[in-house]
Amino acid sequence: MLEPIGAFQMFTIYFSIALIYVATALGAFSDPGRITSASLQNYKYTPNQLIFFENKSCSTCKIIKPARSKHCSVCNDCYLLYDHHCVWLNNCIGYYNYRWFMLFLVANINMLGYGGLLCHAALTPVLWTNITSTTEANKITGIFLILCSIFIVITVLFTGLHLRYVYLGVTTNELDKWGEIDYLVGLEVLFKITPSINGESYVEKASFDGRPVYISLNDERVLIDESNINNYNLVPVQSVETDIINVYDKGFWQNFIDRVFV
Repeated sequence: MLEPIGAFQMFTIYFSIALIYVATALGAFSDPGRITSASLQNYKYTPNQLIFFENKSCSTCKIIKPARSKHCSVCNDCYLLYDHHCVWLNNCIGYYNYRWFMLFLVANINMLGYGGLLCHAALTPVLWTNITSTTEANKITGIFLILCSIFIVITVLFTGLHLRYVYLGVTTNELDKWGEIDYLVGLEVLFKITPSINGESYVEKASFDGRPVYISLNDERVLIDESNINNYNLVPVQSVETDIINVYDKGFWQNFIDRVFV
């Protein structure tokens, strides 16, 4: 037989429920960072001339997209520091609401963890006998325990994945862009050039009429060919991790502050 719920347990239950509602509301209804003149005033990210470039415009919104931004086809708008569109919150996650998304994850971990503990306590000491008994309450409690056990693992892993992205100084959206750079490195066609051309310090090796040329990562224009190749020093990039500096990565703690305490 369960002991009466104490004041601390009751507070924890109400707090957990309230935290879920607050975190969900903040994540679902907050502005991710629509690109406006006002939202750009304190925006600090600039093109790194590798995966983000100057004066790139959105083909849908017809506006200049700042570095690390993206157009969401679901919301039909462009957002600063776009991470992903969250189906659970029915909102994009970006510059201004990533903190509420992380709060949403923490709130769910707290609810699932504490809820699972309460369900476990209600079914002890003969756990599986109680679950399979004819008592309707025990069956429902057992189902909730199983669901909590499954979904807390998923939520913890998902939260850990996002913390890893913060550690690396990337967003979910940027993973594909960095994957393309890694692909070029694997093909041995990415080169660092000195001096830079129009701010671009990296070029892709290609072939034109059987002759090697080096093209822009931005718009695939030929930047270096036989006529000017002697004016530049080209060094092949052998590793994304060691040969390329991610200017958006300032170390885990500073990355975390920049993403969460906007």
